[in-house]
Amino acid sequence: MAKAEKKVNFQARVEEIIAQIQSIYMSDDIPWVIGYSGGKDSTAIVQLTWMALQQLDAEKRKKPVHVITTDTQVENPIVSGWVNSSLKNIDQSAKDQQLPFTPHLIKPNVNESFWVNLIGRGYPAPRANFRWCTERLKIRPSNRFIEEQINENGEVILLLGVRRAESTSRATRLEKRKKVEDLLYPHDSLKNCFLYAPIEDWSNDEVWIFLSQNKNPWGTRNQELQNLYASATEDNECPVVVDTTTPSCGNSRFGCWVCTLVTEDKSMTAMVQNDADREWMMPMLTLRNDLDYRSEEKRKLERERRDFRRMSGGLNYYKDKKGVLNYIPGPYAQEARIHWLKRVLDVQQSVRTHKKTPSDIKDIKDPEFLRNLDLLQQYVSNIEDVGKMVSMTDYIKEFNRAMNDGNNEFYSIPQSRSAIAQTILIYGNEFNSLVNFDYTKARISGRVKDIDSRRAAEIKNNINNYIMIHMPDYMDIEITGTTFLALATNDHLVHNLTTSFMAAFVLITIVMIFLFRSVPITLISIIPNIIPMLAMAAIMGYFDIQLRPPTAMTFAVAFGIAVDDTIHFLIRYRMELPELGWHYRDANDKTIMTTGLAMTTTTGILVAGFLILTFSSFRPTADFGLLAAATIFVALICDLTFLPALLGLTKPKIRED
Repeated sequence: MAKAEKKVNFQARVEEIIAQIQSIYMSDDIPWVIGYSGGKDSTAIVQLTWMALQQLDAEKRKKPVHVITTDTQVENPIVSGWVNSSLKNIDQSAKDQQLPFTPHLIKPNVNESFWVNLIGRGYPAPRANFRWCTERLKIRPSNRFIEEQINENGEVILLLGVRRAESTSRATRLEKRKKVEDLLYPHDSLKNCFLYAPIEDWSNDEVWIFLSQNKNPWGTRNQELQNLYASATEDNECPVVVDTTTPSCGNSRFGCWVCTLVTEDKSMTAMVQNDADREWMMPMLTLRNDLDYRSEEKRKLERERRDFRRMSGGLNYYKDKKGVLNYIPGPYAQEARIHWLKRVLDVQQSVRTHKKTPSDIKDIKDPEFLRNLDLLQQYVSNIEDVGKMVSMTDYIKEFNRAMNDGNNEFYSIPQSRSAIAQTILIYGNEFNSLVNFDYTKARISGRVKDIDSRRAAEIKNNINNYIMIHMPDYMDIEITGTTFLALATNDHLVHNLTTSFMAAFVLITIVMIFLFRSVPITLISIIPNIIPMLAMAAIMGYFDIQLRPPTAMTFAVAFGIAVDDTIHFLIRYRMELPELGWHYRDANDKTIMTTGLAMTTTTGILVAGFLILTFSSFRPTADFGLLAAATIFVALICDLTFLPALLGLTKPKIRED
């Protein structure tokens, strides 16, 4: 009975928080930013906000909600993969459900990245009294994004999954902050940024209860998150209901795999111990432990690796109790930086080449990846209408041959990852336009001849078929470029043209029914207006005229003029019919001699006007003029032949006004 009551009470608290989120969200126009790490607390915040906005009417959820994740680029790869997958799901589900959530993956500037500072500048591994990593890798990137929002909107509300139960210091900081309107805290350093912590009073257990009882709305299973936490604990368990002697899953630490601010990376160690398929992370764990400085032996070794001169050239020192002068070590010496660079390259090679390393962890420096890239490049280069393609493999093969005295036998992708890494390290600037800065994406670049949309679609289908059959699943390949962008534009254009034409057709039909108050005569009037459209499509096919925005516009112009002539004819026909004693042939003849003559005159003028455009040197304009003139002429012929014939054959009843 007590347990049931507790469950009810907690559910009531959840509903209360959802109502609170809705109230704050609708109270102003200040955009929201949610700090999302992929952990349980930030997941709970995003999910609560999602549930709150889902319950609002569409017109009330106009304020943007930015979900930001800072990727330090030295994150635990398992956690990083989980976060990236979650962000993709958030993005797609928000679009599908028409919710104002926009995910952002934020990265530090290159000059502030971990390895640039440690190897490039020689900063020693982070420690309590020199915690240079957090500011550069986490705080600055997220603050830059928040400041951009403040500059654009004036204010920002930042939602965080901070809780008093996380630590005593965290509870003290929350208590000391002056609240704004009892719910919002002012940010310590960012002006016009207010913090909102919806679950600050929740315990670890309550967070897990909420995640287990409420389905994740963007399609990611919360059970997988629970399993992730479980794999990061020594006992491989993640209990929901715990007592004071039971360690909570919230104590599992996810973060940078190089972090030396903690005595031990318990989460990565547990992941390796609990899952044999994750043994590929052991080299990373070993490197992290080598960077750690805590043991007496490592302190001595690190002291030998560091230069006592600061980057400015000065020396810092202190006197001990005995008055002995002691110099404070500065950055890593050149030899130490070379040592760490080699260690990083060795670890990279070990991880990337390990047979159990997940495919999404492997980057483009992998020999297998480059060989597949080279095969794809060769296939595309041999396609008719496609010119010579270039990729980073051309440079790597050329450099490999040059490193072997120009022997053509070595014009190939090196077999070892280390050889590839060395080539990139030395010559990477030569082909930096063909790769991204962290070597996770590569580009095959080349030219395609001026071809029509049909040929472009054929080439794209052939490439996609080759990718499907011959390329491994872990390679995510996208076909881009102006040729295929134009193809996509044409496809979009055709779709919109079809939709618009059908809408116009239906609308005109309704107007005709209202105008003539006769379904048969309405159906008769439609036929002479369809034939010109079919004729225009036939002309485009025969003369190989491509469907472009100007030519597509011809359909709308020609259809409007054709319908206009038809209405003129039918109105005059309706007037002549009763005056001529309901003799259909006589009414047709007189209409042709009067209105038909006027239609012929106006059509002749229009055709002449459009034919002037054919003299344009700009092909799309010339095509537009030719098609418009031809279609209007065909429409006139149909209105003077098919329309009278159909009226004479069917003899539809026409109401007198």
